[in-house]
Amino acid sequence: PTTKRRLFGEEECILRTNLWAIVLIHDRATSLVLGRPLSIVASDFSTPRPSQSHSDFSKHFELSHVIAEIEADIINSLHSPTHQPSEALMRNAKRIFQKLSKLRGSHLEYDPMDDTEDEGLCLLKIEVAQLHLLRALFCSPKLNYWCRHKALIDAIVTSHNVIMLHTQLIRFPDIGFFTCLSALYIAATVIVYGQISRCGCLTLQTATADVWRALEMLPQHWRSRWEGKNISASRPLIYELASKVMSIDLGSIQPVISSDLLPEPEWDDYPT
Repeated sequence: PTTKRRLFGEEECILRTNLWAIVLIHDRATSLVLGRPLSIVASDFSTPRPSQSHSDFSKHFELSHVIAEIEADIINSLHSPTHQPSEALMRNAKRIFQKLSKLRGSHLEYDPMDDTEDEGLCLLKIEVAQLHLLRALFCSPKLNYWCRHKALIDAIVTSHNVIMLHTQLIRFPDIGFFTCLSALYIAATVIVYGQISRCGCLTLQTATADVWRALEMLPQHWRSRWEGKNISASRPLIYELASKVMSIDLGSIQPVISSDLLPEPEWDDYPT
């Protein structure tokens, strides 16, 4: 729209720019969740980012474009089918983590009781992007055991924070629209996998509470693509798996839920 000002008025240019930004945000997020190539690459368009000098929008909308670019970087750098050695994979991962860490800098003092829905949603998106980054690392057969082990421990910490942020943010009336079902499901799965692997990152009590809370926030009929579509089935597969691994019936408990976020991982000490 910026190159067709004779066709569009100023107001329509702003509207088209904002709508295109929304398309990009959804494309990057969907690609990251599914681990598939981007539908829209940077060379496909020349539309600039929305500018607050021309339009009035929230901080969440503004930062979503920055996060979308990081999500695209994760897809292109870590999910590409082209061969890259483990050293290159870790260099890309550390570079992306530095972007996430820098972006998170202004949200480290996030207080769920005092801060706004915007700030909470921004931090949640950053945490979800980091969870997908770490999942790509600990699932990669190219990396050595110690890199994958640390990535798994960091993914468990990030999964805990993703679940805690969802728990805190559902107090806002409109938050249901932004709740990421797949992120909750992945976070619960990572924590269960950590218990199976005996990582010792979370206590059994904390892990049980996290998984219980994540599954409580998921609609009862929601199932992963690998499960059957029988809606009348009693509980999703992850529910039964978690109960088996933790030796407790998740349906019969209501654990005390802490709202504390865990310290984020440091990547400078990652083994090479």
